[in-house]
Amino acid sequence: NDIAQNPDIKEDITGIVAVSKKCYVTDQLLTTLPSVRVIASFGVGVDHIDLKSAKEKGIRVGNTRYVISDSTADLAITLILTSTRKILTSKWFYYSGSREDEDRVKATFYSRLHDMLPETDVLVIACPCTEQTMNLISTEEFRLMKKTSLLVEVVDTDALVKALQSNEIQSAALDVTEPEPLPRGHPLLSMPNVIITAHCGADTFETRIEMHDLLIENLKCGLEGKAMPSEVIL
Repeated sequence: NDIAQNPDIKEDITGIVAVSKKCYVTDQLLTTLPSVRVIASFGVGVDHIDLKSAKEKGIRVGNTRYVISDSTADLAITLILTSTRKILTSKWFYYSGSREDEDRVKATFYSRLHDMLPETDVLVIACPCTEQTMNLISTEEFRLMKKTSLLVEVVDTDALVKALQSNEIQSAALDVTEPEPLPRGHPLLSMPNVIITAHCGADTFETRIEMHDLLIENLKCGLEGKAMPSEVIL
């Protein structure tokens, strides 16, 4: 509206700060603002930005991917413990496994997702939403998992409902849903073995301060033609 009412200012705008996923940076907007050189986005996901248009117009894009790792991991662990200990439903106490499992302290690398899933007790998905990661865990993947598995985070919502209803997996804990928020009456909202939080993985005071600082540094460096500390590769 400001641009429509004051068309002269569009030539002076050289940077865009996208402070939420609802700040859509479209091809139409970028075409309207021919002087823009940098887009600084608050958060990791960049699916609200037309990256193809930005690349074609030579516009650099930065996000704040490095600073949310600790707080996101904190929440993932919280969801895991809350689910496995049945804190919300108080139905049963968590049992951590056999003594042999406790003695076996090692990690195994799997290069293929489908090779890993049958061995997985807890699966945590922590990745931005892109065309490649959308519905990364769906019907086929649920069938490969143990019936006692716990899933944390980004999934194909419809496939998750079916997997829980058919007891293909034991429980799920989500900080991100599709759609978001889930509509009233959605099956996941009434399942006692499902925990849903309000997309708050990065919602700590320290993380938000670091995200703001990184966003400003991305914008500043981009406008000055310097290397951006967290640039999105287009």
